[in-house]
Amino acid sequence: MKLSIQAKGLLITTAGVLAISPDTLLVRLLAIEKWSLLFYRGITLALFLTLLTAIIHGKNTPEQFRRIGLPGLWIAILFSFSTTCFVISLYFTTVANTLIIISASSMFAALYSRLFLQENIPLRTMITMIIVIASIGYIVSDGLGGGTLTGDIFAVLCSMFMAGAFTITRLSRSCNMIPATAISGLLTALFAFFPAEFTMLDMRTILLLVTLSLTLSVAFALLTLGPRYISAPEVSLLMPLETVLGPLLIWWIIGERPADAALIGGSVVIGALTLHSLLGLRQQARAMD
Repeated sequence: MKLSIQAKGLLITTAGVLAISPDTLLVRLLAIEKWSLLFYRGITLALFLTLLTAIIHGKNTPEQFRRIGLPGLWIAILFSFSTTCFVISLYFTTVANTLIIISASSMFAALYSRLFLQENIPLRTMITMIIVIASIGYIVSDGLGGGTLTGDIFAVLCSMFMAGAFTITRLSRSCNMIPATAISGLLTALFAFFPAEFTMLDMRTILLLVTLSLTLSVAFALLTLGPRYISAPEVSLLMPLETVLGPLLIWWIIGERPADAALIGGSVVIGALTLHSLLGLRQQARAMD
């Protein structure tokens, strides 16, 4: 049975979202300090994605890295900042808070498109942005009394940097940006090397690091390929899956229950983003008729 282009895109993107969902759980299970984790996470991600590129493109691998150009370097830098803020956030706030706030990256991307690309923002997107930002404000305000404000702020920064990377990626969609993600891992490792406190790793930690790197490599590769086949609303519709699955895995395995503010605000964020994506798909379908 031959899959349609849309079905192929949905399948690839869904697989990417499912692959990245255990990310936060693996970070929680790794009992090492944050800068060491960032170093190992970055260097192994760079190695795995470079190896993947070499397997796919063979002798043309150096050319794949050269083709990303200046946009690819900016994507690498922004993804490196985003990864750093993501890991730091997990050390200072709950997984639910981090993932809910990061899920707003699509709204920040829409804002960047308006500010820097002069693209018009549909009314539904403006309304969704207001709802999402208000919900994030509610979650972050809860951190003032719950001791999670620092982590919440880093999650907001992560979302903003990620949105910037997505915006540039959208402008360069014809180019393979997997090498840019590999470079971002290398930059993250270099940035984290100096403050890191390295100690001897036991076999459990090594296995968890390898598992983390493999899942991230597969996830980033799939999430880079998927949007080539489906529209932005369809991608946005699938991304909240991680926001739901990540905290559920943590709650089930570690017992970290999301705060009430995260549950309430998160429900509003996920509902708003899902409705926004469905309306976008409906409008797209009408335009094709």
